[in-house]
Amino acid sequence: MKCDRCDRPATVHEVTIIDGLKADLHLCEECARGAGMPVVAAKPVQTVLSGHFIISTKPAARSGPRVCAGCGLAFADFRQAGVLGCPECYEAFEAQLEGLILRTHAGASGHVGKHPGGTDEALDRQVTRQLRIRRLLQDLDHAVGAEQFERAARLRDELRSLEAESRSTTSDA
Repeated sequence: MKCDRCDRPATVHEVTIIDGLKADLHLCEECARGAGMPVVAAKPVQTVLSGHFIISTKPAARSGPRVCAGCGLAFADFRQAGVLGCPECYEAFEAQLEGLILRTHAGASGHVGKHPGGTDEALDRQVTRQLRIRRLLQDLDHAVGAEQFERAARLRDELRSLEAESRSTTSDA
């Protein structure tokens, strides 16, 4: 990307949002200094992250196939049979099962199906509200990504009212 004021490469990028309107400014270091903007010398990513994380250039050692301590079932055996061997399998294979469960239940990690003993209207309303909140969050992300800020504001307001309603319902219970 080129500097907005000259033809040099832009290294300083500023995004300003005022009253919902976004303004981008791309400047080279020299033009940024001339505009009174702070210019920070670029550092390699590894240098920046080394103060916060342990960075290794070696590949992680692969452990053997994971096996349940309770029954000795290997995850590969579970994948083949489709049945876990004991309750401890859920803990032993938690990381692998989480993704599998989310895919199987269309992204839901909690119960969203029917409940025993007929229908509980309050519970059905709560589940419906939670599903609506999840959908609004997805729509809000899409609207912001598409820079549809008026639509995003309406979705945000609807989301806030549903979340407030959800909080008041759970505090009453």
